[in-house]
Amino acid sequence: MTAATSPTSEPTTPNPPRFRWLKRLLVAGLLSIVSLTAIRIWWGAHARQLLDAELAARRARGERVLPEDFATSTIPDSDNAAVILTNAGKAIDEDAPCPSSSNLSFANYFPYPKSWMLMTEKAVVADQKALTLARHSRQCSGADWQIPMRWDAVSSILPNYGPVRSLANLLGDAAVLSHLNGDDREALERAVDLLHLSSSVDQQPVLIGHLVAMGIEAVATYRICLIAPRLTISDAASPAPPATAPATRTQVQALTARLLDEDSHRATVAKMFEGERAMQLSMLQDSSARNIVLRPLFQLQTIQIVRAIDQHVTAATQPTWPAVRTAWSTTAPSGTGGMNAITQMWNSILMPSMIRAMQADFRIVLVRRAAAVSLASRLYQIDHKGAFPPSLQALVPKYLPAVPLDPFAADGRPLAYILADGGSRPIVYSVGEDGADNTTPQTVFPRTPMYGWELNAIDQWTDLSRFEPASTHPATQESTDSAAEAGND
Repeated sequence: MTAATSPTSEPTTPNPPRFRWLKRLLVAGLLSIVSLTAIRIWWGAHARQLLDAELAARRARGERVLPEDFATSTIPDSDNAAVILTNAGKAIDEDAPCPSSSNLSFANYFPYPKSWMLMTEKAVVADQKALTLARHSRQCSGADWQIPMRWDAVSSILPNYGPVRSLANLLGDAAVLSHLNGDDREALERAVDLLHLSSSVDQQPVLIGHLVAMGIEAVATYRICLIAPRLTISDAASPAPPATAPATRTQVQALTARLLDEDSHRATVAKMFEGERAMQLSMLQDSSARNIVLRPLFQLQTIQIVRAIDQHVTAATQPTWPAVRTAWSTTAPSGTGGMNAITQMWNSILMPSMIRAMQADFRIVLVRRAAAVSLASRLYQIDHKGAFPPSLQALVPKYLPAVPLDPFAADGRPLAYILADGGSRPIVYSVGEDGADNTTPQTVFPRTPMYGWELNAIDQWTDLSRFEPASTHPATQESTDSAAEAGND
């Protein structure tokens, strides 16, 4: 037997086999886990530090950023305008709707048919509780709509605002009815009720609430412009017609000042942006809480969203609509610009909504200024034996502190004025969203009155007189309407 075949020879390979490469993989895997854990800890601390710094900087400016920053002291229901106004809206009798809440269509200017009068009178009688609550709410210290400042609260917002929209329609029609019945003092009080309703809704700093508030303001300003041309005033130079309850000069001046008070209006817009930012960030907070591994990514994303909304706020603080558009085009992120896909998605959703909201906001600014001019023009007319002001400058300083500026004019010019139809039809106007003054003495104006925003107008005109073309008088116009109108001349 040879040595090669000897049964006592030792094996030359380990048994079982030794997998040194597996040990190396295990060691490498453990080192990777330790390294990734260390990187994740550093990444999380770094992202948290950056986010805290961003939020602290804004809180230092007095801004509210996250949902928890909006915690406020509870207002008792008896002193909460939101509760009272909601109850007022719910108290409206659906079996006796006012014309504006019905399915019927009426012209938005005088003269109204008797059917409108009867329908409104029925609604006012049936809804005395709602009207009384709306007036009472003006004595409340604030309005808390008790809507959580979270992204998933939208479903709870809309039901809260449904009743107040019905209440706005009722107040608007009731104001016009009071005017037609010769009670101009009550007509202006109803207009103040509407403005209070709008400002109460706007105390909840969310975009949807602001849009609803602007809609209510549109109802109020339209009625003011509709009523103002034949408003009776008790302490004017010309005596008031008999059997009426005229408005007082102090009442008219206070309403004019309120319409021109834009400091509080701009502050409300700023709060609306704060609220929208908090709602958007609440979604990122929820995503962050559910994903521990990627939490730093969501925190860094929160910083991007905060900065993007800051750019929107910067643009929104501009004094005119052209300035807003310019600022938005220069501050809004374009392309990637360092943004990731999530930031671009947020901007594509958020920015169009904000732009449309600001566009609507400037429309409301314009109609508020036009309504103030209409009231001032009426005071001038009464003090000057029925003559219309020769210019808007003639209203300064006795009736207006200054001629209101045109929010759609890039050069900061004041609102324009023209005496159309041979001087019998005074019109205050804005250049409109295209920024160009297209109105000339030869302009052919619509043969229907204009008292609010017109979507298809070349410029935005507001009549300062009760313009009633003969073609609009219905053949069935009742004598009661004519008598009510005659009492307001």
